[in-house]
Amino acid sequence: MPPASGVTAIIPTYNRSTFLKEALASLLAQTTPPDEIIVVDDGSTDDTAEVVAKVSSQIIYLRQANRGKSAALNLALKNVSNELIYILDDDDIAMRDCIERLVAGLECSPECEFSYGGHNAFRVSASGNVLIEPRDSHPPDDDMLSLVLMQRCLIFQSNMLVRKRCYEQAGAFNEEFIRTQDYEMLLRLVRRFRGKRIDGLVFSQRQHSGVRGSSTLRIKAQDNAAVWHGFNQRIFKSIYSLYALEEFLPGARDLSSEDDQVTALLQRCVIVGRRDLWDLAAKDMRMVEIIARRAQLRDLSPEQSAILHGMFGTPTIAMWNFSHALEFRATIREMSNRRLSKQIRAALGAPLLKHLRYSIKHREIKSVIYLLACVIYFSPTGGSLVRHFGDFALKLVNLKQAAKVPAEPISSV
Repeated sequence: MPPASGVTAIIPTYNRSTFLKEALASLLAQTTPPDEIIVVDDGSTDDTAEVVAKVSSQIIYLRQANRGKSAALNLALKNVSNELIYILDDDDIAMRDCIERLVAGLECSPECEFSYGGHNAFRVSASGNVLIEPRDSHPPDDDMLSLVLMQRCLIFQSNMLVRKRCYEQAGAFNEEFIRTQDYEMLLRLVRRFRGKRIDGLVFSQRQHSGVRGSSTLRIKAQDNAAVWHGFNQRIFKSIYSLYALEEFLPGARDLSSEDDQVTALLQRCVIVGRRDLWDLAAKDMRMVEIIARRAQLRDLSPEQSAILHGMFGTPTIAMWNFSHALEFRATIREMSNRRLSKQIRAALGAPLLKHLRYSIKHREIKSVIYLLACVIYFSPTGGSLVRHFGDFALKLVNLKQAAKVPAEPISSV
């Protein structure tokens, strides 16, 4: 494997000239500056062209009619002159030694195809103060990266330095995706190629209330999470059908035992459940019962319980939508193996107590009522009467929510 050589930094941009100026400044101030900077202007109507020209005459400026971030990135990738590629969003800031450290990671591990580090987030207050928000400063280990990123998006393109051939082999950014195109590409890369983690932060992600998307689909800040969620559902429906089941096992393991088959099914169940794909989660849970009955498995292993904790370990839209997971709840309720069903409910419900305590502390009354219904449903000690009461409470919540939800589901975005 040849050593790392030559870095091209890419910034796709659309109507963010003020933020762009800061992003470019962070690249030009690198301890090891990129050999090439490409800015792709996705049809901006502000002074983006003038800003780029004033910052540096050495920047390669490309302009296209507004087609979205994916198309802008695809155009840039066709014009890259170097073997290593770093992509920075136009509203983010690279740490001063970002490129130096990412390059060093690849030079120390030439068998790897990309290097990656951590990041934090920042917000500029109305008074101009910069408020730092902690994030995951140390991303997952190399051998766990693909599986962990299916559970949560912990890194972005700006965390990574990638060999050009990886993008060539992975294929173009999906231009149908207005949001989460980075995540969709990231999952393709980490599935196929080996990465090298470096410790510490490599960029700061700006938090702001600006409009996102393209000229044909403008996404307001208050709608961003819902649109993100809809595109994520598209990603994970595809993953569910395309990935082999063993890809959901941690480490280099296969499906040689029924216990490993159950572990992989539970992991996939959690991954799709967190994306509100409860029909797929129910399908996996039914398979768990079939295999457990055939192999006479009566207890969850500590690893399997920990996997189920991940369903609601961190709040997701899916957690707040669990009231309409009717098929999934029915699957657990109708399990013939009561012992196993009880353990599954206990493992799924355990993290909800933390969220309930938080809501009580902050006097979020509606959240308290909803989470209390969830906790009652998952209670492993209350017996069938308590469980049915919890299920009934969730159905009432679901009926109340249904009256407020638009007819067109977000997954069709």
